[in-house]
Amino acid sequence: MARFVEAKIVVLSVLPHVLPSVQGAGRDAAAEDLVGLWKAERVTGPSVRGALIIERGESSADAEIAGRKATVRFDGEQVRFELPGGEGSFRGRIDGDQIVGHWVQPPMTIFEWAERSTAPLRAWPPAHYGYLWWVKEDYPWRGSTVRSFYAAGNGGQIVMAIPDFDLVLGCFGGNYGDPVRFLFSSVYVPEWILPAVEED
Repeated sequence: MARFVEAKIVVLSVLPHVLPSVQGAGRDAAAEDLVGLWKAERVTGPSVRGALIIERGESSADAEIAGRKATVRFDGEQVRFELPGGEGSFRGRIDGDQIVGHWVQPPMTIFEWAERSTAPLRAWPPAHYGYLWWVKEDYPWRGSTVRSFYAAGNGGQIVMAIPDFDLVLGCFGGNYGDPVRFLFSSVYVPEWILPAVEED
């Protein structure tokens, strides 16, 4: 459980949370207890992407994209196929000696959108930028770092989430065009708010 002590500023919104006690977890495990090695990957775009190849045989046609295959259906000039598992589909037409059309990406769930929109897509020091969210992955906390993402307005308005603590912060401001608008994310969060978070 995490809690705040001696907060030095007013935080507009804080969600209560439970901080898993992972500090030191697994450090005493013997090497022979290691079951496997795991790798994580952050995906920020569609899983199906790359060159689309359509090969037409005497009686059928096959499409291949990103290592996935599907049977192509022709209806006059119309060309279409669906990938198995609902991973996407293609709708097009024959235009002279080429096929023109559109890739239809399946809709994302709200959870997929939240994950992708807060992924760091472009470096913009001192943070990164995602889908309309700033992403800062290196706020110091107790010898480690925590990740945050936030939406920020020109006047210093900010809504920030720090997932490690299930924490949401908000700040109103009206300092348009003034560098003081960066104080909340550059000073108040790392120097006042995060030091006030404690583990129970």
